[in-house]
Amino acid sequence: MGTQDASRVKVPRRAIPSWRIVSSAVKAHNLSALAVGGFLGTCILLTFLLGTAGVLELGFIYTNWGTLWGPAWTSLVLTVTSFLLGLALATPLGVVRAYAPAIFRRTREEKKAGASRAGRRRAVGERSSRRARGTIRKALLAPAYGLATGYIEAIRGTPFYVQMWIVFYLISLIWPRLPNLFFIIGLVALTLSTVGYQAEVLRAGFQSVGQGQIDAAKAVGMRGRQIFAHVTLPQGLRLVVLPLTNEWIGLFKTTSILNFISVQELMFQAQELGGPQAHPIEAFLMVAVMYFAILMPLSRVVTYIERKKRIPGLGTPMDVTRAAARRRAGVTV
Repeated sequence: MGTQDASRVKVPRRAIPSWRIVSSAVKAHNLSALAVGGFLGTCILLTFLLGTAGVLELGFIYTNWGTLWGPAWTSLVLTVTSFLLGLALATPLGVVRAYAPAIFRRTREEKKAGASRAGRRRAVGERSSRRARGTIRKALLAPAYGLATGYIEAIRGTPFYVQMWIVFYLISLIWPRLPNLFFIIGLVALTLSTVGYQAEVLRAGFQSVGQGQIDAAKAVGMRGRQIFAHVTLPQGLRLVVLPLTNEWIGLFKTTSILNFISVQELMFQAQELGGPQAHPIEAFLMVAVMYFAILMPLSRVVTYIERKKRIPGLGTPMDVTRAAARRRAGVTV
């Protein structure tokens, strides 16, 4: 048999039993199921014991549980809207933060190269136009980079509670008769806060894309905008799925601070139930369960999507361990 014929021979793959595939999938998610089951079991057991001891009034929890759905919806609307607005505003800030320093360095290198070749070149007009374009580009990027950096550092260096009150007094003084005033103030405060954090997450994602891929895109004739749209942006977003999810979760929990400006979210409802009706333990326990019921499924779904869409070669030690376990079990996914 010749070399070409031998290379075409296909080795039959060993059939994998269906039960082994199912068991492998179950084992991959058993830790999450165990965590959720343990938390729910602990809450149910603790609630039952405290209710039996007379510390909790189970009838109050059963009667007032439905009053949390409206505030929970308000918290979700505030979180989703501010997160999407923040993502739209943070993308250009992340781009400026990621690429402006490289452009500054490139401009300085071009000036040095032009000065070293000044004696050998006679194309004075070309050199002057190139220098002028670099100067204009730097003049436009320098203030943008300074403003973006200053804004991000200011947001990350101050607590949200202070930012919320600044936004509250500014909007209430300028537009005191604005409809849904407190809701809009909370939305603006959350948006301005999350922009600073999402911009840094996106900057890290854009800078994590390998320089080799960018050079390859340039080699096939792609321009800067095309490289960003087709190479940097898709890969950068895949790399920052988990950090952006953590930002969303943190933003959802940050909505609890808005009860200080009378936004009727979950914490506001907990205080309404716990204070006047003298059931603070029941009220805050109900709110804690509601937060968990919303956030835990979301985090599990995003973790699953991130694991399925992860770029090959960028796995974590946990992924390597799971892959080795699958190979030992004879399961290929």
